[in-house]
Amino acid sequence: MSEIAQFIATILFASVTNTADVFAWMLIYLELHKEWKDRVASEVAGFQAAMHPRTFGTIWRAMEAVELVTNEVLWLTASGPFIRRNIGDDLTVEDITIPKGTFIMFPAADLHRNPEMFPKPTLHGSLRRE
Repeated sequence: MSEIAQFIATILFASVTNTADVFAWMLIYLELHKEWKDRVASEVAGFQAAMHPRTFGTIWRAMEAVELVTNEVLWLTASGPFIRRNIGDDLTVEDITIPKGTFIMFPAADLHRNPEMFPKPTLHGSLRRE
């Protein structure tokens, strides 16, 4: 079940932006982070050498570095308002009440670039989580 949830989450995040934009940013970030570029290149070459019919899930699991870089680019480039909705009922946050029907947005960059949430917000992927 977790594979399905992860796939759905990736598709939802990927649909926020254009696939060509994500691919272009992947190339830029890989150029800026040679260790990840080498890792992805090695993984893709190994995958091509062992290519045989597979399902999407097995392909994705076989290409861990590609998955990490894809998720990293989606994380870094998701800077617009990601969560948007109209409030169903009045919502009180601390001492502020947001009335029913109010349209709210949450810019993902406010979270992703927040050094209190991510102490190294500009580092690439696993380097940020060390």
